[in-house]
Amino acid sequence: MFENSSPNAFIKIIDFGLAVRYRNDGKPLKKTVGTISTMSPQVLEGHYSSQCDLWSIGVIAFTLLSGENPFTHKATSLNQVLKKIIRCQYNFDRRSVLGFSVKSCRDFISSLIVYNPELRLTADEALKHEWLNVDTVETEKSIAFQNEVNENLISYANCSEIKKLGLLLIAHKSKFEDIIGLRKVFLRYDPGNTGYITLEEFKTALDPDKLSDDEFKQVFKRIDTDKTGKISYTEFLAATIELHENIEEDRIWDAFEQIDSDNTGFISKENLRDLLGKDYTEERVNRMFEELNLECKCDKISFVEFSKAFRNDYDMELNLSMVEEKQKD
Repeated sequence: MFENSSPNAFIKIIDFGLAVRYRNDGKPLKKTVGTISTMSPQVLEGHYSSQCDLWSIGVIAFTLLSGENPFTHKATSLNQVLKKIIRCQYNFDRRSVLGFSVKSCRDFISSLIVYNPELRLTADEALKHEWLNVDTVETEKSIAFQNEVNENLISYANCSEIKKLGLLLIAHKSKFEDIIGLRKVFLRYDPGNTGYITLEEFKTALDPDKLSDDEFKQVFKRIDTDKTGKISYTEFLAATIELHENIEEDRIWDAFEQIDSDNTGFISKENLRDLLGKDYTEERVNRMFEELNLECKCDKISFVEFSKAFRNDYDMELNLSMVEEKQKD
């Protein structure tokens, strides 16, 4: 699915109803499931690995370029389609298709639609293929932006716990157009396209000479809010989204309301327990309250106090009329 209607829109892969988690234990999968026109011979035979997906990618690439499936084209029956798949019988005779005139394009597809899965490109090899790689020379502007992101990551590590939580909620609801630049920088931190950043990748992208090993570990640990030992895409967005946009009060209020699940107009420790689930610890929640330095010393946080923590400005003038109106609603 295209993420939006812009000419350079990213594509999202959807519909994982028949998907299984990737595993590399050598045990074959056996269920014959999926869409026949994109199935590899091994899926039809009931003995396959994750390499079946690389076959399917080749078929999809062929179809996107020509408008026709390589195996259903000119086939008059299901039996003919199955035979063509098993025999790996297809060709590039669609001379009118401009993409097929490019040698690297044909090479990419023919390196994926291969009967023997051991001879197909792996996912890593496919990503590095000549056809998929264009000039990646960075402009001065993109380098400057990445430097700003780097600084923001370090600053975020020192934010209060409650602000980090709020930014995570905002990151979850961010629109594509708000984060396009940050997504591109994330891919530089995550060169393997795994969807997360390891400590070593973090150090390499941020500049190994910028901090000491201990400092890198501390910053990394503070960004890794769910304590998985990796920085997820959402955690990265939470740490950098303020750089890309000014977080408006409505978005802060929306995050506040998500935490205030019982609609009392305050955030309680029970609210935080419900939201954090398995990530809840009494020490973490107590720290959230202590960092806010609440005047009433009570076990609840008002929107004004939440917003102050968000702005990092305890002397800011809040739009109190807006707060009162929201609380009445």
